[in-house]
Amino acid sequence: MEIKKIFSITLIICLIFTSISIVHAKNEKDNFATEKEYAEKFLLKMGYQKKLVDPIPLFNLDGEIEAISFTIQDGGYLIINYKNLKMLEISFDKENPYSSYQQDYQKIYNGIFEYYVKDKYGIRNIKSGKYFDVSKLKKKYKENWIDKEIKLRKIKEETKNMNLTLISTDSIVPMSIYEEYRELKGTLRTWSTSRYCGVDAVAILLMYFDDYYTESFVSSTLETATALTDYLVNEGYIADMATSGEALAYGDTYSLGIDNYLYDNNLLNSYTPETRAYSYLAIKTYINGNKPVITGTESAHPDFDNHWIITHGYCRPWGEEPLLIINDGFGTNDMFVTADATCYDNIVYIK
Repeated sequence: MEIKKIFSITLIICLIFTSISIVHAKNEKDNFATEKEYAEKFLLKMGYQKKLVDPIPLFNLDGEIEAISFTIQDGGYLIINYKNLKMLEISFDKENPYSSYQQDYQKIYNGIFEYYVKDKYGIRNIKSGKYFDVSKLKKKYKENWIDKEIKLRKIKEETKNMNLTLISTDSIVPMSIYEEYRELKGTLRTWSTSRYCGVDAVAILLMYFDDYYTESFVSSTLETATALTDYLVNEGYIADMATSGEALAYGDTYSLGIDNYLYDNNLLNSYTPETRAYSYLAIKTYINGNKPVITGTESAHPDFDNHWIITHGYCRPWGEEPLLIINDGFGTNDMFVTADATCYDNIVYIK
């Protein structure tokens, strides 16, 4: 009797894994139709009627398909998790970071803005062009499986009767389709210098306060990207890892540097920099108060812990997971990325 029971359990497990394999094989044969349909419906819920083309499978560091990137037909790209349909990155302006690489190269995705390609020489970071020893990368981005068909059916049901007169093909999005949506009242500078991303992020944060709070935040002689970032580094407020090699990509280091800067500019009585662990609720609080939030992603880079982006908004389409609206730290505003706490480390802001 016991042997029969064990056999039955084993058979059930085998059938489950067989069905999963069949679904996966069918999905790849259909050019990732499930991911494409879900992502297009998700964009519809965001207020955008877009067509996705050119799916590219993205692998994790264990050699499994982890995400799919699509090109948005009239501009931009989207990355969605293959295992659970989590929306990871959306841009309506930037080119797909993987689209220019040879078809036979394995593309690797290791989390937000962690783009790699595996060629005959090894694993190379797409942004920097540097090769890395996989064993030295600090984390492996890997999600859990869910039943994707259930999630797809749900979003199809939710969007089938959507009023398409509310949907836009440009950047003007009706707020009524969001469960929550807020952006800063002003616009962040889109600075991207040769300095480390954290230096650029602090400069952009200070300039926002200069533009929309008080002009005493930044001297008029420093109101360019090069002038302000050079000043922050040369005066010792912010360390530039790009030139110093110091591993100082930590939020408390930046808040201390901002604190010293505010003190020297007689602003510390009115403004206070702080660092804390990532919190979506905290980000909402500061965005609601018209204050940008420097946000550290959990980086796998062997030499530093974070890539620093600047959050300038948040949104949640009805019934979906929330997204951050960000400056990507490379010179582009208005990108959407997952708000999932597992992707982030610290946040830095001025109260």
